[in-house]
Amino acid sequence: MRALFAIVALVSTVPLLGCSTSDSKPSMNDLFCDYAVAGLVDTVSQSCIAQAEQGNSHAAMNLAYLYVKAELIATNPKRATELYHMAASMGEPTAEYALAELYRTGFTGARQPKLAREWYMKAAQQQHEYQKDAQFMLGLMYFEGNGGGKDLSAAEHWLKLSVDNGHGEAAYLLGQINFDEYYNIQRAHSWFQKSAELGHVPANHKLGLMYSDGSMGHTDQQQARLWFLKAAEMGSADSQVNLATLEFNGINGESDLMQCYVWLSAADSQGHEIARERMALLIPMLSESELQQAQGLSQRCIQSQFKDCGESKLRL
Repeated sequence: MRALFAIVALVSTVPLLGCSTSDSKPSMNDLFCDYAVAGLVDTVSQSCIAQAEQGNSHAAMNLAYLYVKAELIATNPKRATELYHMAASMGEPTAEYALAELYRTGFTGARQPKLAREWYMKAAQQQHEYQKDAQFMLGLMYFEGNGGGKDLSAAEHWLKLSVDNGHGEAAYLLGQINFDEYYNIQRAHSWFQKSAELGHVPANHKLGLMYSDGSMGHTDQQQARLWFLKAAEMGSADSQVNLATLEFNGINGESDLMQCYVWLSAADSQGHEIARERMALLIPMLSESELQQAQGLSQRCIQSQFKDCGESKLRL
């Protein structure tokens, strides 16, 4: 019966943008489409369209965004691309990033990864709000060989720059490269820790797995539990299932079926199918009063967005 549950292993987009919007009172004139982008008006002003046509990069960026998102105006991939190109030619690095996204996702028609990589490269070399995202995507494309040859050295270069700018997923990918490509477990562990420090949830889960499955050269279920708990409280359903597994298997010496129920219920509330299947197996093991208590604890856990999912008192 104790082999009923097993540890669950684990995966990972970026926005299209307009310029920053104004906090002022909405004006029907909306010269640069600021209010339209902010959702404060219900039409795209003719003055914004005129400004974009006349080469105002701010208006062009915002109008392109509206064409992409199909907000207040019919989607128009061709015109959106033209406007982003116009803004990029005037030195708008966020327009370069937006173009990379359009070409990568295929918004303009067929996906064009080579063009996407070129525009990410331009955006990655300039300081702006999305620089770290451009650096991450460039590193990812080099790693995958998307838009050109696979180049781990180039991938690591751009990912490290992205990490320096605070991108948690870039650190996670560096961990994966060291884990899967170089088999350097200690360096991978360091990058996963850095990613976790930057708030990337899958990194916490991955660290839990590394201590749980022996990747570190030994197993340490208590250390695994700490990392799974961090990820679980941040909403990782996989980590919630793994915490349930540890409780079921008696991480503290005896099975805690109520705590197991709490974590499975948390994951089930997020649509995790394995959690649902395991709950069906667990419920008959609980008495009616134990199930009622577990359901109360579970409700508190879910309502607290997984921050209040503390230990139950039942140890079997």
